[in-house]
Amino acid sequence: MIGTRTLRALCDEAEVVIRARIDGRGLVAIGDEGKSRPAVEARILQILKGSVSGETIRFFQHGHGVVPFEAGDEALVFLESLHRVPELASLAGQSDVVWVSLQEQTDAYDAGEGDTALLRAVAEIVAAGKLPTRAERAEALRRATVSQLASPDPRVAGSAVRDLVAAGDQPVFRAEDLPAVEALLANPQAPIGVRIGVLSELERRGLVDAPPRWVALLRSARGRDRRAAIRAAGMRPGPEVTAVLVELMNGDDPEAASMAAVALGHPGNQAAVAPLAAALAGDDANLRRASIRGLERIGTPEAHDVLAKAAASHPDPGTRRRARAAVRVLDGASRPRGGS
Repeated sequence: MIGTRTLRALCDEAEVVIRARIDGRGLVAIGDEGKSRPAVEARILQILKGSVSGETIRFFQHGHGVVPFEAGDEALVFLESLHRVPELASLAGQSDVVWVSLQEQTDAYDAGEGDTALLRAVAEIVAAGKLPTRAERAEALRRATVSQLASPDPRVAGSAVRDLVAAGDQPVFRAEDLPAVEALLANPQAPIGVRIGVLSELERRGLVDAPPRWVALLRSARGRDRRAAIRAAGMRPGPEVTAVLVELMNGDDPEAASMAAVALGHPGNQAAVAPLAAALAGDDANLRRASIRGLERIGTPEAHDVLAKAAASHPDPGTRRRARAAVRVLDGASRPRGGS
């Protein structure tokens, strides 16, 4: 999820990371003026980072859309000292609560005893942060990111993809990592979002011949995974990808066909004009609408001509209407600024 903090970011920011069982919520008296504030009460099951005393803990929550911790939940909790949070620093020393969780709903991690891959990932990140030199920490985190991409826990794998993207041009992959990464791309059991994210990054970094891998992804994915692959591959026009998208557009999955027609509509994708024109002449109303969108996005004179012909003479009134609207958009886009 875009904007979600990664496990690494959460671990780096927190002074204390625990696995806890939530007992509930209670009001905590603040100072001597009769004020109170709700706090979460929890039993500590495991300390993954930092140090806390006792078997139970209470902590405030702060932020927008905080995690709705419920009694009985077992979860990862990332904590900071109150005095480190400017908006809450005045509360420090006003009660026996010294910790605050800044976790938002998108930072929620259920963590039972069986969530071993998640707990192992947190332990790897925390251990890397304890290494003595910056170079050692960076190398340990690099290795953790690569290994966590293939985690059986999709939360861990998704977090690793976001770390990979955040790394920018830093050299995350080494030659010895590529066979395992290739195996991940070919694994139909791996989350499609992870496979797409990894392939996109490998492509951006120039580490693979990407078109054959996008083709393999399109051919191997099924159901919702295929639709996600179509959306991603459509942003990378080329002869190989276009050919497979045309196959899908002409296939027996109506939803995938319509999505493929839209995905073919990359600006200037001239090779897709004729197949989309054929689909526009067909009997499937949804596919005709998608083909109009694809042709409008292609935007070449040839695509404009196909749309203009449909606008003038297609037997279906709805198709004529949509084609006319697309022609107006293209005519407006081609009109010089300030023209009438």
